[in-house]
Amino acid sequence: MLNREQVDQLFDHEVYSSQGARIGRVRRVYADDISGVPDWMTVSTGLFGTKETYVLLTDAEIEGKRVTVPYTKEFVKHAPNVPPEEHLSPEEERELYGYYSHPDHTP
Repeated sequence: MLNREQVDQLFDHEVYSSQGARIGRVRRVYADDISGVPDWMTVSTGLFGTKETYVLLTDAEIEGKRVTVPYTKEFVKHAPNVPPEEHLSPEEERELYGYYSHPDHTP
């Protein structure tokens, strides 16, 4: 689990897939409204980094300015298109958790 200091420093870190492919840069970090635990980050993806894609932070590893997530670049690229906002709605959160199929979360 990420601590608060790591979360504060994540902005603009490079994000890589578990296979070593560059996915993009961290743009935002979202913490659970109740627990305060950071669950999601958006990563700039697409041509010229113009799209932001939600990526589950639960199993991310941080080393220096590099964040490695346990997903392929293609998997992240095809995540549900949820516009980045201040808060995720319960429906958006369910859709994203469903896509990432994370067993530890039941929205």
